[in-house]
Amino acid sequence: MDELDLLRTLRADGSPPSDAARARAERSWRRAATPPVDRRTPRHARAFAVAALVAMTALGIALVSGSRQGVEPAAAALRDAAELARSQPAAVLPPGTYRYQRILNVTTIFRAAHGRFDGRRRPQGFAFLARQRNTQDVWQGRGRGLERFTNERPVLPTARDRRGWLAAGRPALPPAGTLEVPLGAARPLRLPSDRDALYARFERRAARRASGRPSAYVFQLAGEALADPRATPAQRAALFEVLARVPGVVALGSRTDALGRRGLAFTMRDELDPSRTTLLVDPKTSQLLERSTRAAPGSPIPAGRVTWIATYGVPRIVSAIGRR
Repeated sequence: MDELDLLRTLRADGSPPSDAARARAERSWRRAATPPVDRRTPRHARAFAVAALVAMTALGIALVSGSRQGVEPAAAALRDAAELARSQPAAVLPPGTYRYQRILNVTTIFRAAHGRFDGRRRPQGFAFLARQRNTQDVWQGRGRGLERFTNERPVLPTARDRRGWLAAGRPALPPAGTLEVPLGAARPLRLPSDRDALYARFERRAARRASGRPSAYVFQLAGEALADPRATPAQRAALFEVLARVPGVVALGSRTDALGRRGLAFTMRDELDPSRTTLLVDPKTSQLLERSTRAAPGSPIPAGRVTWIATYGVPRIVSAIGRR
C-alpha cells in the first residue's frame, strides 16, 4: 500500500461519503475532464479541465526527464485555475452566523538518533517516526469564534519505527486530548490581490528564511493562503497566478484526497530542505482540497515517507458554535 494511502486510513471518525456520493463525484470529474460542447459550461471551468488533461499527458516526461514539458502544463493549468477562482462568488457571512470548517490533519513526530530536530538544523541519523491524527473544527463569526483540536493517540506505523522507539528508551509521545482556543472577531485576510505585489511579498519572506529553497517556500506560502477560507476570489486568483510563476512546479494529474474527492495535484521539491509539497485542487471550483509533504532524498527521514497532511472540508454557514 502506498505510504500516502496508509496515512489516510488514519482519518477521524465521521460520516464518509456514500457509494452514491462517490459515484456522483466520479461522474462529475469525468465530465470536467472531458467537457462537452455546451454553452452553459463556464469557459474557465472548461479551460481548467483541458489544462488538467494536458498536464496528465506530460506527467511521464516530467517525472523522468525533469524537462520543461512538465512545467509548462502546470503553469497553464494554474493560470486557468486563477481565472476560475476569479469567477467564483465572494463568500458572505450573514450577521448572527458562523463559518464552519473541519480540517483533518495527520502530523509526524520525528526523533533523530542523535540530537533534536527543530526544522532548521539537520539531525544525525534516524530513529523513528510517530504519526498523530488531529481533527480541527473551526467556527468563525463576525464577533467571535472557536477552534477545537481533537488529538488522537500517536501510532508507530511500521515495525522499524517501533524498533527505533524501543531502542530510544520508549520516549513519551504527545497525549490524546481536546484543546479549545477562543477566536476573536473575523478579520479580512491581509494579502494583496495584485499578483506582482503578492509575489514580491512572498519573495521577501522567503529571502528571510534561514534554510530551504526560496522558490519552494513561495510555493508553500501560496498553498497556506489558499487554505484560508477568508481569501477573496481576487486574492485566490492572485495566489494561483503566483504559483504559475514559481519555477519547478510539476502537475501530477488526477489524485484522490482523504475524503475520496478527486482533484488535480501540483507538486514542488525543495532540494535544500529535502521535501516535496503537493497541493490538490478541485478542477470544478478551484478550491484547495488537500496539502501534503513527503520526505525527499537527502532528508534524515527515509525518502518518500509522508510527513504531514491537511485535508480541508468545504466551509459552510451554521447558526451557532458547535453546530456542523
